[in-house]
Formats: sequence, structure tokens, C-alpha cells
Amino acid sequence: MNNKVFRIFNIFIVSVNIIIFLVFGYYLHYFWKSNTLLPFVVQMFFILNIFLSIGIYFKMNKTYHNLETKLENAYLSGFEAMAALVDAKDFYTGEHSKNVSKYVSIICNNLSCGKNKEDLKNNVKIAATFHDLGKIGVPDIILKNPGKLFKSDYEIMKSHPVIGANVINKIEGFSEISTIIRHHHERWDGTGYPDKLKGNEIPFGSQIISIADTFDAITSDRVYRKGLSKDIALKILIEEKGKQFNPQLVDIFINSINIL
Repeated sequence: MNNKVFRIFNIFIVSVNIIIFLVFGYYLHYFWKSNTLLPFVVQMFFILNIFLSIGIYFKMNKTYHNLETKLENAYLSGFEAMAALVDAKDFYTGEHSKNVSKYVSIICNNLSCGKNKEDLKNNVKIAATFHDLGKIGVPDIILKNPGKLFKSDYEIMKSHPVIGANVINKIEGFSEISTIIRHHHERWDGTGYPDKLKGNEIPFGSQIISIADTFDAITSDRVYRKGLSKDIALKILIEEKGKQFNPQLVDIFINSINIL
């Protein structure tokens, strides 16, 4: 039973008790006018029953919420372990997920937005942790290849956002996070993958991760090259405004990273 059904069920039980109390109380007073004690006792019973139902509802709701939170945390811990396993597969990208999460947080913390966007920011931060989870399905010989990939190998590498999204989508309530992961390699000009989305067709969270992912990839050591400087990475981001990235988000990231 999900939380919404649980709440509806308990509200229904309390409502039934209140209706019975009102109807039965009226019936007792109308037909038993000569005996005021019995209707009073029966009414008190129903009042106590109503309060007991409400008390049980709040107690069970708290227990249900705690259990739901523990289960969700267990799911997340399992996927975090898988994400760490992906990073551990390659010495050169061992801190990649953590770094991307850090840069995503920098962008998100400098976005002015309402409550709906606050929920989005939380989802983006979670998606950043798991954005490369799909690489668990990519063979090491491709991940650790120091040279240029064959076209067939590159197609396998390009499948990792879809694999990761499908895995994360197994968690109830994580469909939006799954969508963000699926599209974090789309490009602003529509030449990315897997679905060649363009501009704001790309989920906003995916646009954010794309910038953070690229910045860390440029500045970190890789099997095929040494990491480049922060200044060079920022210059590349500027050159790719309107091509690979949302121009406004690039400006937010650059302004934020320069004041750290």
C-alpha cells in the first residue's frame, strides 16, 4: 500500500466513525429521551473511538514514513555503492562522480528559483551522483582504452546513459531522476545522444550535469591524457555556449567557480 492509499484509507475510517457518531447519537437522543445516561455513555464511546482512530492513524503514518525512508535510503546506498564501483573500475576517474556532484551543487546553489525548482535541484544533485552508473554495463576494455574508440565500441559507450536511467527508474518515485540521467549527454544544438534533443527539449537537470561532467572530464587525468588547467576548461565551456551547453548555465557556472 503506498502512502497516498494509506492516508485515504485512514481518513475514510475516521470519517465513518464521525458519521456513525452523529447518526447514532441523534437516534439515541430522539428515541431514548427518558434515559439520558445511556445515550451519553454510547456517545462517549464513539468519541473515544474517533480519537483512538486518529491516534492510530498518526502513529501508523509515522511508522510507515520511517519504514519508507529506510527502504529508500537502502536503495540509495546500494546504488551509491554501484556508482563507487563504476568509478573504481578506472583509476583515472575514481573521484569523477563526487566531483560532478560538487560542480552541480555549485550551479544549483546559484540558481534563483521557487519551491518547484528546489525539488528539481535536489533531484539534479541525486542524478549527478548516479549519472555514470550505466558504465557498469560497459566492458573494461572499452572504458580503459587509451586510444580512439572504434565506431562499434563508441556506440557501446554511448549506451551508458540509457543503461543507468533504466536501472534508476526501478526505484519508485525516481522517474524524473532517471530522465535526467538518460539525457545528460544531449547537446544544446541537438547533436548529442541518445535522443538528439535540442535546446530546452533537454531536461533542465541534464543541462546542468552536462556542464559539470565536461568541466571535470577536462580538468581530470584520463587514461589517454593528463588533465588540463581550470582556465583552459572554462575557455572550452565558453566556446561551446550555444553548441554543447545552455549559454545561461555556462555563465552561472563560470561566475560561481571564479569566486571560490
